[in-house]
Amino acid sequence: MNRLASCILTVSLLGLLGPRQATAAGDPAPPRPWPGPIGDKTLVAWVRLADLARRGGAPLSIQAPGEEFDAIVYGEIAPRRWMAGSDRLARSQADQAANPEESAGPDTLVQVAIAYRGRRVAIYRDGLLTAAYEVAEPRGFDAASVVLMGPRHLSAPADQSFRGAIEEARLYDVALDGPTIAALRPGDPGLTPPFAHWTFEGDRADDLMGRFAFAELRGGARIADGKLWLEKPGDGLEARRTRPYREPAQDFLRYRPRTGKVGDTIGFAWRGERHVFFLNDGRWDHIVSSDLLNWRELPPALERTDDPAAPDGEACWTGSLVERDGLFHLFYTGKNLRDPKGDQKVMAATSTDLIHWRKDPSRTFYAEGALYWSLPVNGPADPVIYHHQAFRDPDVFFHEGENRWWMLLHALTADSRKPCIGLYTSPDLTTWTPRPPIAVYDPAVSLDCPHAAPVDGRWFLIAADASYATAPSPGGPYPAGMTVYDAGDLFVPKSSYDGERRILTGWIRDLEGGEDRGKPLWGGTMSAPRELFADRRGDLGVRLAREVVGAFESAALDLADRPAPLAPSGVCRYEGPVLVLAGEGGSCRFDAPDDYLLDCTVRLDPEAEFTLTFRSEDGGAGGYPLIVRPGRGEAEIRRGDSRFVLPMAFDASRPVAIQALVRGPILECFVDGRRALTCRAYDRRSGRLTLGVACGKAEVETLRIRTAGPAGP
Repeated sequence: MNRLASCILTVSLLGLLGPRQATAAGDPAPPRPWPGPIGDKTLVAWVRLADLARRGGAPLSIQAPGEEFDAIVYGEIAPRRWMAGSDRLARSQADQAANPEESAGPDTLVQVAIAYRGRRVAIYRDGLLTAAYEVAEPRGFDAASVVLMGPRHLSAPADQSFRGAIEEARLYDVALDGPTIAALRPGDPGLTPPFAHWTFEGDRADDLMGRFAFAELRGGARIADGKLWLEKPGDGLEARRTRPYREPAQDFLRYRPRTGKVGDTIGFAWRGERHVFFLNDGRWDHIVSSDLLNWRELPPALERTDDPAAPDGEACWTGSLVERDGLFHLFYTGKNLRDPKGDQKVMAATSTDLIHWRKDPSRTFYAEGALYWSLPVNGPADPVIYHHQAFRDPDVFFHEGENRWWMLLHALTADSRKPCIGLYTSPDLTTWTPRPPIAVYDPAVSLDCPHAAPVDGRWFLIAADASYATAPSPGGPYPAGMTVYDAGDLFVPKSSYDGERRILTGWIRDLEGGEDRGKPLWGGTMSAPRELFADRRGDLGVRLAREVVGAFESAALDLADRPAPLAPSGVCRYEGPVLVLAGEGGSCRFDAPDDYLLDCTVRLDPEAEFTLTFRSEDGGAGGYPLIVRPGRGEAEIRRGDSRFVLPMAFDASRPVAIQALVRGPILECFVDGRRALTCRAYDRRSGRLTLGVACGKAEVETLRIRTAGPAGP
């Protein structure tokens, strides 16, 4: 059976329901100009509440690229109270005990407004001031921002969305005073024109001011009778200035869920199958494959606890899982800034089938404050950045030499306040004892999601930014710095071992707006599976899994057939079976399909700079250049103004092998069979393959292009 035809993807209910364009068919008209960053502002919404007990939803929110947002939020911190929501509660009122409780039901129309003037935030209900306070630093919003109705931010949990009806919503680019807010009436724009304005008349989601030209309904949201109806968890509306890029979920080589995105991946091999758990919307989603090509969706393994005050009431973050005596033990990071014992802590769950998981609160533990920093015990860790104020990402494995279980974590030392790889040990996976960290690093080093990966007799400690340190034993000693094995857009790679191979996956980050110049975002698409190995130097090596390589069966180009180059320049000629490029500007081009696997071996002069440009324009310009510089000991890939440089040593006596998976909006390139460069490639989905050399000579010994099934739209 064809590999693509055998692909099985179980479609989730949310994926079937949305998104749906809420405006007329076709692309909307261009948006009106955005005059500049919006600092002072007012958010106003007229709503009918259908559920006074629902917490954390927002009838109106504005979110910048990334996670920063300001919003009208209901009941996130204190039940039945309106508040100004914000990223990590940075601009939210901490003590809301004196604020009035909401009592209006679905038959009562309520106006809620929040005015931001400099550092002052003022909250109004039906024109009456209910709270006012000052923030440390206000937040401005530019033209890349998104307006939301329903969820308070783009990755908010579905069960924390607003439930009820929104009759009208407005965004002002000025801070309105109390009397002006009290005089506002739905259907009447008033004397001060809104910056953006939704009335839902005619059952449309148009912004009457033309700032946000594109709108989508999410989940089961609907517009009827001049109202936006949000009746179920996950219902909402997104308004943007332009149509966002939606990456297809149908690609059988790289998995992406139909709703949300792939976050940190946690692999586990069991009985001939590879399970991958991944973060998505604060939970652990779950997929499985028997061939590393076709992924079957399973029920989510972990959901955040449905209690805003619970240790994992905000999110379930990264961890790991192991098997002991037929029982699977999953360890994860419980995340909640409202937890007085600590924002991050280790939590556990168990399963007998890898599908149905039961949390065990009795096994939860926090940083103890003696070896590892704890805010309640040790006090503030300023000026240490939040990134390193960590006690998270437990990675558990069995230490044969000690006959004990080891747990590694990203932590902060209690005495010196330095980021470290913390260590806990246990005889039974239940009682954990802290031990001194196995490595302490400079704050410039990223230690998120430490992952111990023994390969060919050596231990490799892999970090979230695709770097590693290596030692002869799990306890070290590890070097002071980390070595990068994949430069570019790959993050939080983790592996699983089945007794034969260690297979690694990670997420390839999205870029804001689905364009090459977009701001990098958290989460994205799962990488193609890769094999880890120790190379001849004892360093960590990475290559495409053989299943992925084997999926490309159809030949599209082979240098052995001596294809005629297009518009060669400089020295570009065949000398026997070898294609020779020499001199300044020596280059040639070949037609190439949109999606393919490339294999190339090239023998280079020590001073040569060899370039393979994927999806180049007719004249050879543009595209995505992969550059190999043996004399300088580096490889590089470029996307517009972005440059990703990978230091690596080359053997001058051997040709350089290059393999590249050019597919959809992602390039995954492997140099010398052991290092990788991963690059988003949104803007150009087709083009020619250009070969070029500078400062020396290149002898291309092999060049093959093969294709597989389509990569999707």
